[in-house]
Amino acid sequence: MGNRIIYLNNESAQKIGFNKKRNVNKEQTENTNRTISEVKKHYFRTYKESFLVQRTEREINRSLDLPYTIDLIKIHFYKSFDNDLHKTFLTKYGITPVEYTDFNRTVLFQIEEEEKLIIFLQHLQTIIDSAPETTYQNTEFNLLALMERFSFYSTQDRVDTLDNEGLVISLISTHLVEFYNSQKEILFANLEELSIPYTYSENTPAIIEIHQISQEQLTIITNNFDIVKTIISSRSGNIRPGIAGPVREYGFNITVEDHLPVIGIIDTGITRIEPFRDALLPANFNHTNYPAEWDEEGHGTLVAGLVILGDDFYLEEKETYPAKAKIMNIKALHFSNDEINIDYSDESEHLIPTKVDSGFDDDFLG
Repeated sequence: MGNRIIYLNNESAQKIGFNKKRNVNKEQTENTNRTISEVKKHYFRTYKESFLVQRTEREINRSLDLPYTIDLIKIHFYKSFDNDLHKTFLTKYGITPVEYTDFNRTVLFQIEEEEKLIIFLQHLQTIIDSAPETTYQNTEFNLLALMERFSFYSTQDRVDTLDNEGLVISLISTHLVEFYNSQKEILFANLEELSIPYTYSENTPAIIEIHQISQEQLTIITNNFDIVKTIISSRSGNIRPGIAGPVREYGFNITVEDHLPVIGIIDTGITRIEPFRDALLPANFNHTNYPAEWDEEGHGTLVAGLVILGDDFYLEEKETYPAKAKIMNIKALHFSNDEINIDYSDESEHLIPTKVDSGFDDDFLG
């Protein structure tokens, strides 16, 4: 495995998660009182075996001798992962978040302390081997009562395309500065050495656009560089002059009917790119200190595109697509790992619900 890394202990700069705790301590106490079902033991055994196999495969497939490496683990929780759990998981299991999704219930962690991860795996095995009617209450593994499932973040998880042109590489957000900078510098050096054309801007430091790359070269990147979070395909656009500056064209348009439903996208903001302009409502809600149309991560714009275009965009390439919905831009995050801190003022309280029903029934908590 890679070298152990000394990380920066700067809590004020790493404030990640929800400000509103919503009775998390009470929820955690209720969860620990529940009996561990045999089904849960079976699933934990399967998840653990898969985790170990995929982690070993990634280590075997590394072909570059990098000074720092770090593995990632994705955990799905029954409850939202907040600041208190962030500190607890780091202290007990040596893992810290690099990305939140699913309203902070799905978290991608970096494994910082191997010795503590071994404790995590031992606690899993204790649960798997536990006697019938065992509960989490007053046990050393009670923290795992909050965990629904987990998996190793593998090479396959990083790649979501079969294309070799117009790829976008997104990088993880981490406080392990030495590790991050080291891998990033080596990644750029490899791109230069292999004569892979790419575009990079300091204004979007977590994004690298690859113009063209062979499958073999792509495999080298995904097998070795742990800072690579995802590699996706994007249709490249053309640049033409505009009144307010250059305008990027994407080679297709959309038609927007009046009767379409309006869907609110709660995400990282939505950029008013050329094809989507008519489908985006003029009004928006912004709960950050950045403009609502500034989508630093590109995720909100991506989600809006999926809603607007549906499956048509992937099934058939054509010049005009019918929009499936109109979009309300609700910017709740700027970076994907920001904390969600919505101020429910009198003005917006009647427009945005203060509670989201996840549909989860506590009685199923194993």
